[in-house]
Amino acid sequence: AAHDPLTGLPGRTALQQRLLAEQSLVLRHGRTCAVVMVDIDHFKEVNDQHGHQTGDRVLTAFARVLRGALRPYDGVYRYGGEEFVLVLPGAAAAQAVRIVDRIRQSIAARPLVQTQAGGLQIHFSAGVAALTERAIALTLRCADQALYSAKAEGRDQVHLERCGSA
Repeated sequence: AAHDPLTGLPGRTALQQRLLAEQSLVLRHGRTCAVVMVDIDHFKEVNDQHGHQTGDRVLTAFARVLRGALRPYDGVYRYGGEEFVLVLPGAAAAQAVRIVDRIRQSIAARPLVQTQAGGLQIHFSAGVAALTERAIALTLRCADQALYSAKAEGRDQVHLERCGSA
């Protein structure tokens, strides 16, 4: 399926196509583009404590908030589980860190969904990489490593890749 049935977001195939298109613009016209790997913190506990139906509501609401927080031409993709990928054309990696950090603070500031126990606040971690001439799989791996670093250092934060551009 081109789109994830739960969130309505495009999936990995569409992401791959978008990254190839953006990479050609980066290479031909010197544009910048940031790729951001986003992961909801402690999502397993949401499912364990509140049930999978609430987990699904969190994913749907999270996808909606991400989509609404970005520009119309930015891309939001469901990567799998509680992972999403953002494609931010025209954004340098350091700029993308600031953009995503604002979204992170905004989502953490108020409950994302209501449950019988009250409002459920959600936090996320993210890793940012620059789309360059390197292989797209490597760019995704660099964003994922930055995400892992954000998780390892306490979650609820956005980290910039440390891969360099080669």
